[in-house]
Amino acid sequence: MSVARLYTVQKSRKDQGKCHKCGVELPAGSPYLYYYVGFRSNYKHVRCTKQECFPKPSERESSKTATILAAQENFDVSGMDSKDDIEAAVQEVGSSIQEVADEYQEALDAWENGNYELEEKKDHYEDQANEISNWTYEGDEEPEREEDEDEEAFQARWDEWIEQVRSEAQDAVDNIDFA
Repeated sequence: MSVARLYTVQKSRKDQGKCHKCGVELPAGSPYLYYYVGFRSNYKHVRCTKQECFPKPSERESSKTATILAAQENFDVSGMDSKDDIEAAVQEVGSSIQEVADEYQEALDAWENGNYELEEKKDHYEDQANEISNWTYEGDEEPEREEDEDEEAFQARWDEWIEQVRSEAQDAVDNIDFA
């Protein structure tokens, strides 16, 4: 994994054209960010300094792992209120990891005598994909309302439980190991 270095210019000497994300003009004297994706790349990616235009790691990554980084960045279970939906979202990240493993398999197939490094990476990402795809919440069962329990108390217990499910799902996705 090799995320491109980000350069910050406080006051540009010449016009930089437009921000590559939002399209705002970057005249001489304005601050901006730039980076080059890939080894020996000559294409300069220019961004304004607005928070929403700040490049994500997946945008600065040139290797196959950019797919996994993008899946991690897009993973959001904060609005989900179903354990099944949360588990499905985690499994979707697993399918992104499997895509990377498949890309390494394709590259490995192209080598006539094999390649130990590619095989290791393929195996590593297949293991990661299986682990994430088979993730399920193994904590407490979903709470049920007890007969003598009022609605507020039940809702508080349920909210605490679903937040625990979300938290463990986020931890599983955040702790993906890169080869």
